[in-house]
Amino acid sequence: MKNSILDYSLKSNLRYMFSQVPNPLKKLAMYLVFYTVSKTALLLLNVVSTKMILEVLFRAFTPQNALLVVFFLAVCTLIASIGETVFWNRYWPLVVHIRMLFLSLLGQKAMKLDYPSTETPELLESLEVARAASSNNRRGLAGLLINLSAVIPAVISCLLCAGIVIGVTPWAMIPMVLCPFINFKFSQAYKKVQYEKEYQISEEIDRKKEIISSTFWDFRYGKEIRVFQLADLLLQKFIELMKEQERAFQSIEKEKFKSIAYSKLVVFTLEALAYLMVLQRITEASISFSDFFMLIAAFDSILLLVEEILKTLSDIQKNNAEIACFRKFMDLPQKAEQSGELALPMEFLSLEFRNVSFQYPNTAAYALQKVSFCIEKGQHIALVGLNGSGKTTILKLLMRLYEPTEGEILLNGINIQKFSILEYYTLFSTMFQQIQPYAFSVAENIAMGEEIDSERLKNSLLRSGLDETVQKLPKKENTQLLKLMDDTGIEFSGGQMQKLAFARAIYKDAPLVLLDEPTAALDAFSEEKMFQAIDAFTSDRTSLVVTHRLSCVQDCDNILCLENGRLIEQGRHQTLMQNNGKYAALFSKQAALYERGIQN
Repeated sequence: MKNSILDYSLKSNLRYMFSQVPNPLKKLAMYLVFYTVSKTALLLLNVVSTKMILEVLFRAFTPQNALLVVFFLAVCTLIASIGETVFWNRYWPLVVHIRMLFLSLLGQKAMKLDYPSTETPELLESLEVARAASSNNRRGLAGLLINLSAVIPAVISCLLCAGIVIGVTPWAMIPMVLCPFINFKFSQAYKKVQYEKEYQISEEIDRKKEIISSTFWDFRYGKEIRVFQLADLLLQKFIELMKEQERAFQSIEKEKFKSIAYSKLVVFTLEALAYLMVLQRITEASISFSDFFMLIAAFDSILLLVEEILKTLSDIQKNNAEIACFRKFMDLPQKAEQSGELALPMEFLSLEFRNVSFQYPNTAAYALQKVSFCIEKGQHIALVGLNGSGKTTILKLLMRLYEPTEGEILLNGINIQKFSILEYYTLFSTMFQQIQPYAFSVAENIAMGEEIDSERLKNSLLRSGLDETVQKLPKKENTQLLKLMDDTGIEFSGGQMQKLAFARAIYKDAPLVLLDEPTAALDAFSEEKMFQAIDAFTSDRTSLVVTHRLSCVQDCDNILCLENGRLIEQGRHQTLMQNNGKYAALFSKQAALYERGIQN
């Protein structure tokens, strides 16, 4: 279903919120009712208390009666005030709790989105808006609930105050009602400028400032900043953005001043007219002085309440638009949610590329063109070629991170799109070139799940060569990686991270092993040990390795040589060397460079 025909109205968005977290919202509704009653009662007491006290004084009640009335008003005000505070303190934490639930839903969605969409600027922008709707207590989901708690008591109180005024002097309501609407109209001009500038600040300036400022304390940039003396350049760019932000805020304040000046003049005139109408009733002896003071209090309350209602309704409209963006993001289709037409085969037999071509989104050039090959059970395959030849793209297509633009990929002779993508992922133990550590323990970084099998973990550490490093750590495999969540966390070197990635692949124990530059960060001796460990692990499995180290692929069953997205050669090492083609040239060049390095 396309987003354009989905219903993202306020009513629909409220129904959506209730459906996602029904239990907390039931409590929320109850607290909102009690909070509304308390707040409305408090406001009405402020309006009528002056009248009641003056009635006591003017009608010469006994001191005992006067004290009783004052005591009664004080007790009612205290109860209403305590009720307002108590129920707000029940309401507000639930709002935050609900927002956190929706934020977790957003995180779950973001982590399961189809991989190609995560690399598009459009999706990243929509994700930022969706995050704003669920990660800020004044915007989006929480903002709507907070604004509802403001507008509902305000509307009820305003109607009750209007009823008091109409009961005494109906015509005075006309200028009093016009005042907030005129004030609101003037504010719209500056609100438009405010929205545009704040959008520019949040979506452009703040984002750029965050990108630059993050390098100040991200130690991954520390070496380059010091060696290339980039500090002055980074600070200069940051200051330029701050100046741009200041100019935007100045534009907002200028429009705000003009709006307030014009609206105050008009509102003052209308208020004066309303007060004159009331004073006329006093001169005619139609109302008492106590009624006069009650009307003044009601007027002031109506002015403030209508202004608050209009502002809050405008905020609710903005909240609703942000929730609509949140829902649009949540409604994005994803393959992980789709069930497969067929069950995944019990045994892996073959994986075949058949005339596969591929273009990355928003690019004209083909990353792969008419590539065909087959990986059969038990085979060890190597992908070689210069940078940009399409090796990593083939891995992404094998893992269904992308779908072919043309052609098809077959598992045991069946198109892989017929299988559930989550089941399909179970085929692969993967060692990625870019290895991402998580702020978890070493054990959790290897098991990549909540439950950890101690025997599998021990086996993974031993076979990957990481066990020697882990045994020296203060808490062994329970030592935290990174210092983001634990000051005692440790940082692995590049070579240790590659061993960690290999340990992950071993722990998963899948039938097909994919290795993307598995020894790029290792020295020659460590590289030899790593490949020996890889050979031992993959001896009874099927494997595909991407590497620039051609000396390590001589024993592979099939070597696929790529150039500019085309498969130009394939075969065993000896056959390709005899063919004296591109592979032979690459291998001879590497061998010559290696020999030159030894001689030097």
